[in-house]
Amino acid sequence: MPERVDCVKRWPEITSQKQAQEWCGYLDLVCRFLGPVFAATAHPMRKYLKDGAEFPMSPRAKAAKEKVVDLICQAIELRVSDWDAAQSGERPFLQIADGCGYTIGAMHVQADEEGHPGILSNHCRGLTLAQMLWPAWEIELWGHLDARREFRPQFGGIGVIFLTDHQNNVRLKDLPGERVGAKHMRWHLELTHDGSAFRGMSGVSALN
Repeated sequence: MPERVDCVKRWPEITSQKQAQEWCGYLDLVCRFLGPVFAATAHPMRKYLKDGAEFPMSPRAKAAKEKVVDLICQAIELRVSDWDAAQSGERPFLQIADGCGYTIGAMHVQADEEGHPGILSNHCRGLTLAQMLWPAWEIELWGHLDARREFRPQFGGIGVIFLTDHQNNVRLKDLPGERVGAKHMRWHLELTHDGSAFRGMSGVSALN
């Protein structure tokens, strides 16, 4: 399924500090799945996060970006979904989403038979100026919704566990209607109507 890697393959050329921040925010989410070679490979891009960084990026930094894209695509393409294990709950599908202030990133994840989690698909989208002003829990909730809309056609109607480090998102299902905004209620219902559920964890460290 080429759509599993479309997000990262289509990432545009980085021509500003904001775009560099979006890219590196996304990398902070996926890097733990890329092995020890990632840090050295990505290092030439880090200087473009600093104020006053000059663009366009150097040929070395552009080459580093392409190498990181290859690392991410390889990590995803080498993984195969175990539908039976997901359906039974033995090794459920997990969804991780996070926002860095400039973008949201999300991953569809499943552990292998040895318990090692790996990325099955990924999704990313830049935030609008209005969305950047949302509280962190709302950005994450929106990130889960935006990603679930992308992942559902790829992985069918099997429910997933949404990992979150925001207890607001875990508690939404138990709050009385008058305490939940209509928008957030709609988002939550769309996310959970198929049996999917939020699980509160300390970020993605629960996978390690």
